Amino acid sequence: MGRPRREQLKKRGIALILDYAPNHIAADHPWVTNRPECLLAGSEGDLLLRPEAFMRISGGVYAKGRDAYYEPWQDVLHLNAFSAELPQTGAATIATIADQCNGERCDMARC
Repeated sequence: MGRPRREQLKKRGIALILDYAPNHIAADHPWVTNRPECLLAGSEGDLLLRPEAFMRISGGVYAKGRDAYYEPWQDVLHLNAFSAELPQTGAATIATIADQCNGERCDMARC
């Protein structure tokens, strides 16, 4: 969104809150090709046994995003909380979002 639109919103008395889900990303997100180590990888066996929970994309097999209490979502990929890259990459993302809005809401942080 950027600063110019944010300033327009401010002039109208409107604040902008953006959502950040730190455990999953869209299946077409740039990290799929640029930072696959941030994704929860699966195997061909995982895909064969649980096609509803895994997806083959960009040459790899990855777990679909999910809530702890529901079936996997079909359009997002689960991030690997144990990835050495994820804390720094995630922090940079949070900073980028914060620069575009008045506040952030972190969703699904416990999964």
